[in-house]
Amino acid sequence: RLPRAAAVALVVIFSAVALVNVTTYPPGLGYDPIAHRQYMEGLTERGEFPVGEGAYYHPPGFYAVAGAAAWVGGQLGLGEPLRVLQLLNAVLAVATALLVLELGRTIWPGRPIVHLAALGLFTAGPIVLKAAAMFHPETLSLFLSTLALLLAARMLVEGNFAFVRAAMLGFVLGAGQLV
Repeated sequence: RLPRAAAVALVVIFSAVALVNVTTYPPGLGYDPIAHRQYMEGLTERGEFPVGEGAYYHPPGFYAVAGAAAWVGGQLGLGEPLRVLQLLNAVLAVATALLVLELGRTIWPGRPIVHLAALGLFTAGPIVLKAAAMFHPETLSLFLSTLALLLAARMLVEGNFAFVRAAMLGFVLGAGQLV
């Protein structure tokens, strides 16, 4: 019971810090924020991809999601519509923490201390929370790659390579490539 309570506590603390970051970290900042914002605006407002400058080498998946989040923020009347993207990043970071916990359970069944250690290592890394507060594709990419890893691990551990499972894995990997 102690590892389960500790896991719940880690997730709750991690979630609280992620939410504090949403409310305190200025939206639209991060690594190369101007280039990322220009890409998002060009893609979602004019249907244009950047050519040879800024973040042109990134696939468009994150920028489409960011543009949709900014639109929702604008419709809600937020003075800073990118706060919705920050909230989405916080949710994705917490969801990734839960995926890491489940990955530990999948790979090492019956070893709750190892599950807790995996979750603890993930939540103790400040870069995850830093990236989740920023306007950058890292958090979405982390979520999709962790989900793909979990799906693949389950297929291998269970020996179940059914078409539906393989198609789900392929879909998640494809979505990750778009980010």
